[in-house]
Amino acid sequence: MLAVPQRAFVANQPVDMRRSIDGLALLVEAVLDRSPLSGEMFVFFNKSRDKVKLLWFDRHGFWMAYKRLERGR
Repeated sequence: MLAVPQRAFVANQPVDMRRSIDGLALLVEAVLDRSPLSGEMFVFFNKSRDKVKLLWFDRHGFWMAYKRLERGR
């Protein structure tokens, strides 16, 4: 069963969407000053804010979701 994160943190600077799980985890530590293993969700947008990536860790490993927004933002 998937553990649902209790808190979410949104990066306030745009992120290169080519980053993988490891690259986003490094940003979590360096920029947000949080542990990527905390179980919290981390939200990243690209510069035009039409793409979003979510990163979180459950007991078994990392999850990453990617969404391209077609209409609106």
